[in-house]
Formats: sequence, C-alpha cells, structure tokens
Amino acid sequence: MNVIEFVTSPNNPDGQLKKAVLNGPSAKAIHDHAYNWPHFTAIPSPSDEDLMIFTLSKLTGHADVRFGWALIKDKDIYERMATYTNDNTFGVSRDSQLRALKLIKVVLEGDGRSIFKYAYETMRSRWESLSQTVSLSTRFTLQEIAPRFCTFFQTVRGPSPAYAWLKCEREEDELCYQVLEAGGILSRDGTLFGAGSRYVRLSLIKSQDDFDQLLQHLNKLVLQDAVSILQALKNQWKNTPPNWVGSDPCRGNWDGVECGNSRVISITYSSIGLTGQLPGDIVNLSELQTLDLSSNKGLTGTLPTSIGNLKKLSNL
Repeated sequence: MNVIEFVTSPNNPDGQLKKAVLNGPSAKAIHDHAYNWPHFTAIPSPSDEDLMIFTLSKLTGHADVRFGWALIKDKDIYERMATYTNDNTFGVSRDSQLRALKLIKVVLEGDGRSIFKYAYETMRSRWESLSQTVSLSTRFTLQEIAPRFCTFFQTVRGPSPAYAWLKCEREEDELCYQVLEAGGILSRDGTLFGAGSRYVRLSLIKSQDDFDQLLQHLNKLVLQDAVSILQALKNQWKNTPPNWVGSDPCRGNWDGVECGNSRVISITYSSIGLTGQLPGDIVNLSELQTLDLSSNKGLTGTLPTSIGNLKKLSNL
C-alpha cells in the first residue's frame, strides 16, 4: 500500500515543529511549511525535504494573493505536478504572479531581513502578553513551546506562534468554544483540528486592534477567578473542602492562592487590575496569614472588619 503523509511544520494549531513518521519505499511525505518563517518559529536548520510547499500569505500577510509555490527534488514528480496544475487550472494567474513579485521585491529591499525582525518582535510581544494574562488563573492553559536556536537570527529565541492553542481546564467548561464566545471571543473549535472540545485555536496574526480586544476580553474571563474569591469569601466559600463553591483552590493550585494542610493561608492579588466591592469580612478563612490586594485601583469598599485569624495574620 502506498501512503502519502502530510507533515505540517510548524504545526497548525499548536506551532510545534514536526517530522515525518512514516518510512520506507511505499511512503512519501509532503511537507507543508506555510508557517515556517522566522516570525512564527525558530528555524533550527535549512529546509531540505524532498517535497515542500510554501505560501506567500503567511510571509507577508497578503492572504488574498492566494499565491504559493513548491520545491521538488524529483524531476519526474515536478513534471507531473506541473502538468496537473496546467490542465486543472489553466496555469497560474498572471495577475497573482505580478502582485506576488512586487511583494517579494519589497521584502528583499535593504538586507532582506527587516520584515522578519519586525514581525518576530510583534509576534513575540503578543505571545508574551497573552501568556502573562493566562498565567493569572488556572482556568485556562496554553501550549508549551520550548526556546530553540534559530539559524536565521543566530541566537536562541523564545516562542512567537501564529496561533494560541488554548485549553479550558475547569470541569464545567467542557465546551471551550462556547465559554469564550460568551466572553466575546471568537475562536476555532478544537474539534475542527481533531482534538477535544476543551481546546480552541485563537489567532494571533490579525490586526493590532483585534489582538487588543482579544486580550481585553480574555482578561475579564481570567480575572473572574480572583474576583470571585473576594466577592464570595464571606458567605459562600468555607475554609474546609469539599464545601467550596466551584473548584477548590487548594486542590487546583490557583495562582495567587497559597495553601497549607488544605487551608488557604495566603491570598496575593497585587497589581492585576481587580475591580469590585470588597467583602465586609473574611472571617471564614481562619488560617489566613497573608492578604495582599495592593495596587488594584478598581477595588472599592473598606478594610474588612474580620480578617481570618488576627493572631496569625502576618501581612496585610
């Protein structure tokens, strides 16, 4: 049986570099390098596969050009592909070729590297901003992409993927697409990529305004964890599991909450943009030793009258 394997590297949607897994005389691989550009991934080595396809849209962002190309080592395969393309589509649009040529000339102006430097800095900044927001809560997680040496930039560089592969971690958030949609965020359902419904793909390659709005809406969803702690401490949430409403921070390793012997002993939410009314007291947390809500200008109300165990409270 003859097998053709499609290898997408970097992978869409998680940005991981991939290699062919099938070998032997009956297995051939087509390497899709649509995202194999320095602004989306480290380039560990020159691309040297037998058949590779590329697209201009991910190089310059001009998706409407619909122009791509293939690099093929085997002359017989090249001739068969050229014949098929000519018979099937009557060749390539001359208008598309002309526009692609003009775009490539612009890319090559100067040292031919400025677009990659600018695009990499932009994508890296977006990834870092998104990662920082997601890290404020255990409600969501992102894919992990390890730093790698890049032969283009001649240095070890961090991730700057085209897409964020986001997972909803809460048990009740099984349909992650709907969770984000309710928060004003459009995403691609993970089931479209052969994954579970807890995953979604978020695009990081749209306009800056689009990205800023994405970050704004995601911040609201992420900070719901922190705000819910403050608003529910008085009446709803108790010090002893399993009486917590929702998930238990001592089991879930909530960012900003430290536990000891299954008791909350520290709450630290400084400078993360908290808003809302402080509870009148938080006496239910009898083991609380640290409460840090500093530099959150959106918080209103006065200092709670009862704060945990005042004899144990060491930092306020």
